[in-house]
Amino acid sequence: METRLYLLYLLGLVIVDSIFPTLSLSVAKEGHCLSRIGQHRIYYRIVRPELLTSKSEAPVVVVHGGPGDPSDYLWPLYDVSEKRSFVFFDQLGCGRSDRPDAPSTPDGIVSQSVDNLKDLVAHLELDSTKFHLYGQSYGGIVAHNY
Repeated sequence: METRLYLLYLLGLVIVDSIFPTLSLSVAKEGHCLSRIGQHRIYYRIVRPELLTSKSEAPVVVVHGGPGDPSDYLWPLYDVSEKRSFVFFDQLGCGRSDRPDAPSTPDGIVSQSVDNLKDLVAHLELDSTKFHLYGQSYGGIVAHNY
């Protein structure tokens, strides 16, 4: 089911690109990826990936609320700065990421989310002192425990 939705999403991008060719510039500068990170597949989107390693403007890693919500509703945040890269990701059990069995305790859920964030940061080779971490709602708890 997830594969079909992702393929429909990609088909939508192709259709939009053919109808509105000027939009292709912004789509070309973005990276959507479903990668195996740690033991699971994690979906993430990088807006302005060419700035991910910028020395002057540190990237922003955005942690969404939930648990359960995907990161899509936070995507407009990238308009805050045109000089920074933004990384949005769907935590495990959310959006396009894998849906493993959830831990049985609230502490276990937070711990899993923090480990998920650490795995993503390592996967993207971000130096932990050189990026901003933005957490919204439950994502703020995850960011604080990071």
